[in-house]
Amino acid sequence: MLNLTDKQWEQENDYNIGPYHWFKEKDTDDGRLYFGYLSICQSFLDADSRSDLNVMDAGCGDGRFCKELVATKKCKVTGVDYSQKAVSFAKLLLPEVNFVVADLVKLPFESETYDFVYLIETLEHIIPDNIDNVLGELNRVLKKDGQLIITVPSLFNGEPTPESKHYQHFSAESLKSTVDNFFVVEKMLGQDKTGFHIFKVFYKFLDNRYWDLKILRKYYNNKIWPRFFNQCSTDKSRRLIAVCKKR
Repeated sequence: MLNLTDKQWEQENDYNIGPYHWFKEKDTDDGRLYFGYLSICQSFLDADSRSDLNVMDAGCGDGRFCKELVATKKCKVTGVDYSQKAVSFAKLLLPEVNFVVADLVKLPFESETYDFVYLIETLEHIIPDNIDNVLGELNRVLKKDGQLIITVPSLFNGEPTPESKHYQHFSAESLKSTVDNFFVVEKMLGQDKTGFHIFKVFYKFLDNRYWDLKILRKYYNNKIWPRFFNQCSTDKSRRLIAVCKKR
């Protein structure tokens, strides 16, 4: 059993209700956000013309994103997480994936093993003093021509409170600075566009505490929101997505 921090124990306790990422539905406001950034992350893999790729989801949790990766039929997937509870769910739900309980500061893999490494909504959970150790390990296991894909909450979410499971949120500049010792950011984009829009006002009439107009709500979340709000510039987003290469 790994020695967990208080914030990690809080995350661990979230799995008492089960593999909660698997409960998300794409046509809800929460699901559109979750599957919105997963779809962007997967698009970088889809754009690679090669097959038989080795892909690692670092901080995989209950393995929900691994399901999307496996569905591409073009890669061998490994999921890594410190949470024994989360990994136990992942192994049950995706027996075809190699799931490993491990600390990201010491990965049990050979150097230059993976073509893609995903670090999705994970960096903000890492103690800042440990980040270089984690990034150094990800750099070690990534192939020379591989890509590291990172997603993090932006400062549009505000700074984390002491009660939060997050240690920090990021600007585009601070994320680049954070990874700079090991990685060069080749591309950065935003997800979940902030600010006023008439469609956002319209959505409040579709789904609120008094009623849920399911057909229109589903259409909005599946068609309108992905088109207008999912991907955007980094200065207007609640989430940052960075594509990185090794130094």
